[in-house]
Amino acid sequence: MNKIIINPDLANVDYTDLLAKILLVLQKPNQEIFKLYDDNKRLQINIDQVVTEVANMQVENPLGASANSVRSATVNISPGSEAKFRTQIHEIKDCVEKLLQSFLGDSKSIEEFVSNLITDLQKFQGTKANLDFTYPFPNYDNLQKQRLTFNKKNPENRELLKVHKLTISVQKTRDFDAELRKGLEHYIRVKFASANAEEKQDLEYILEDLEKDQNSDLFRLRDVVNKETLGKLKKQAQINYLEFLLENINTNSRNLNSTGAIPGGIYLEDLIRRLRLIEEYINDSNKADGDYLVNYAGAEVNYKDAFSRGEAFDKLPIIPIVEGFLGETKDENRGEIQFVFGLKLKFDGKVHTDGGKSVFDYRLNILNPDSQEHKDALADPLQRESFAKEVLRIAFLYYFVFASRQDPEKKNYNPNDELKYDPIAGFEQGVISILKGSDDIAKQDLLRKILKGFTKFNIQVKINFLKDILQDILKRKTSFPTREYPVHISVKNGILEEDTRNIFNNNTFFKPVVRRNPKEVLKYISLGKPNTETNSLCTLPAKVTINDIHFFATDDQETFSMEYDLTAIRYPRITSNFCTFR
Repeated sequence: MNKIIINPDLANVDYTDLLAKILLVLQKPNQEIFKLYDDNKRLQINIDQVVTEVANMQVENPLGASANSVRSATVNISPGSEAKFRTQIHEIKDCVEKLLQSFLGDSKSIEEFVSNLITDLQKFQGTKANLDFTYPFPNYDNLQKQRLTFNKKNPENRELLKVHKLTISVQKTRDFDAELRKGLEHYIRVKFASANAEEKQDLEYILEDLEKDQNSDLFRLRDVVNKETLGKLKKQAQINYLEFLLENINTNSRNLNSTGAIPGGIYLEDLIRRLRLIEEYINDSNKADGDYLVNYAGAEVNYKDAFSRGEAFDKLPIIPIVEGFLGETKDENRGEIQFVFGLKLKFDGKVHTDGGKSVFDYRLNILNPDSQEHKDALADPLQRESFAKEVLRIAFLYYFVFASRQDPEKKNYNPNDELKYDPIAGFEQGVISILKGSDDIAKQDLLRKILKGFTKFNIQVKINFLKDILQDILKRKTSFPTREYPVHISVKNGILEEDTRNIFNNNTFFKPVVRRNPKEVLKYISLGKPNTETNSLCTLPAKVTINDIHFFATDDQETFSMEYDLTAIRYPRITSNFCTFR
C-alpha cells in the first residue's frame, strides 16, 4: 500500500522571504502583467516580468542551513511556518485577482471574462487527434486492474514486474570542511617547503581568510562538490549497473554460439572495459588541459571537461539511464546523504524526430560530413557552433566504444578478441592529432574513415547481440543479489595554484576555474576505488547500491470499462507565449 506520510529526514524549507518578495513586486504601483489579444479572446500573463524582478532582489535561500548539502526540495515546510505559508499564498492570490480586475475595469467581472475564454469540451470531439486539440474521446472496454504485492507469500503468485533500484550514498559529509583544510595545510607544507618564514605565514593568512569568507573559493568548491558531484556518481552508477548485469549472466543463456561463447556477454564486458578506459583517459594526471582541447568548424571542445560530466555517456545507443528520482534523505548524526533513483536501459531505439532511425544510425548521420543534416547545420550560423561541438563529442565517444578490428560476420571470428583492442592507443595515434589541428578537410576525412570502419566491422551486429543478452537478463524472474560498489570522491591537487605569485595576487590557492562555471570544476573531481588516489586534496567516501524490487500478483483483480464524460466541462486553450490563456 502506498502511504503519504511526514518524513523527518527530508530537508525543511522556508519560503517566507521568497513569497514576500513576489508579493512586493506584484504590489508595485502601476504594475501591469496582463495583456489582451485577438479581440479580447486571448489573455497574456507576463510571468517572466515578475520572475526577473524577484530574481534581481536579494532572496533568502528557502533551504536555509541545508543549502550546502541539499540541492532541491519541495514543500516540507519548516515547523511553525505553515500558517504563514498559507497566509502568503492567499495574499498573492488576492493581489493577482485585484490586478486582473483592475485591468478589466468595473464593466466586466473576472468570472464573466474567463467564461468567454473557454470552450465546451464537446466541441473538440473528432474522429482523430489533431494539433487543433481535436480528439476522438473513445470508450475503453475490458480494462483490468490488478493489485500487486512486494512479498511472495503465496508460491502460486505470479511475478508481474521487476525493477532495479539505485541508491547513491555520500558519507562523512560533516567532515568535508575539516578534510579540505587538512589537505590545504598539507599542500602548503609540501609544495612550499622551501619558502621563507614570511611567505609561509602569508600563506597561512590566506587560508584563514578563505575560511572566514562565505563567498571565498573554499566555499565555492564545497558547493560544487555538494551540488554537482551527484551527476558524476550517476555516471559511475551507469557502469556499475552494467557490471551488476554482467555478474548475472550464466552459461545457460540462449545467446550461446557454436563455440560455446556468449557474444552478448563479451560485448557487455567490452562495453564496461571501454567506458572505464574513457575515465582513465580523461583523468590521466600526466596530461595537461590543453592535451584534451580539439576543434572543428571553429568550435572548441575540451574532452576532459565534456566527459567529466554526468551526461557524458547518454548518447550511446545502449546505456543505462538513471532517472525517476525516488527520494533524498539526510542523516545529520551519521553525516550521510542518500539519493534513490530508478534504472532503465536504452536499447538503440528509434529516434522518431528523424524518420525512425535507430540511435546508432542517427548519431552516425550527425558524424557523416556528407550527410545533408551535417552540411545544413554547418551552413547555419545559429547551429554551427553547437552542432560542431556535438560532432566532436560523438566522435570521441563512439570511437572509444565501437572502434574495432574484429568482424563478427567472418568465419573464424572470436568474440574474446574484442577485449584486446586498445582504444586509447588508437585514438592517440590516429585521431587526436588531427582533431587538435586546423585542417577541417582532414577532420572530415577522418570522420569518413571512422564511419567506414564501423560499417566494415559490422558494429550494428555487435550492438544487436548486446541488446539481446541484456533483454534476456532482464526477463529472468530469478532475484539478483544486492550489490554495493564503494567509491571515493576525490578533489585533485590540480585545482590548486603552484605559483606563489598567483596565490598572493589573487589571495587564493585555487585556480580561476573555481570562480567560473561549476561544470568546469568537475574535471578536477574524480571517482575511484578506495585508497587508489594519491594526488588528492581531500576525499569523501561514497557507495553505489543496486538491488531488485519484485512485484507479484494477488487475487485482487477487477475488470471495468471507462468512457469520457464531456458534459458541462469547459476547456481553456493554452499556449506557451509567456503564460497565455485563450
